[in-house]
Amino acid sequence: MEDKAFLPEMQHGSRDGKQCISAVLNKQLSHDIVCHQKITAAFIENDAIGCYDRMVNNLLLLELRRLGVPLPTILALALTWDNAAHHIKTQYGVSSQTYQNTSTTPLFSPGQGSTLGPFLWLLLFTLIVDSLCPSSPQATFISVDRSLIVHDTGEAFVDDSFLCVTSNHSYDSTKSVELNYRQAELSAVQRLQELAQQWEKTSIFYRWHYLS
Repeated sequence: MEDKAFLPEMQHGSRDGKQCISAVLNKQLSHDIVCHQKITAAFIENDAIGCYDRMVNNLLLLELRRLGVPLPTILALALTWDNAAHHIKTQYGVSSQTYQNTSTTPLFSPGQGSTLGPFLWLLLFTLIVDSLCPSSPQATFISVDRSLIVHDTGEAFVDDSFLCVTSNHSYDSTKSVELNYRQAELSAVQRLQELAQQWEKTSIFYRWHYLS
């Protein structure tokens, strides 16, 4: 996936050569640019709570197959998920009773703490980002000499994502400064709402769609 540049650049988690501090630094730089250039922008933080426990098995298996994973490997993973019996381990010992996947109470994904979880989440995160509309709002940052233009959707570390947009309002000299500011703020909020709703819908679809 790394060799073929399959993963979105905004994801810094569970990837070789990537660091959490890089996502934090890019986020802080976005804030600094907005502040110094007096750009009207809006930001939102998202946390896909329990991401390793809410990934849909069938969708993951189909995506693995689409990427060329051999069928016997996929069947082995599917049968393991269907038939594995889970104990609960605490400081008092390991439970004698177990729980497992059933047709009436299905279990999803490998679960929190699994070694396979980060890789599978990368698959779904890539689907979420790739499913955003090409025209989805983004933040646009322009260098002072206007020689460099950067479009940025945000940064992410595993299931924590930071989304950002800038206003696309153009200053209208026939209106007051205060009214221009208000329209710029409204533009940023509306663009962030659109981006956040797209993110939420794709995230829920790929993680929860088949739970019902």
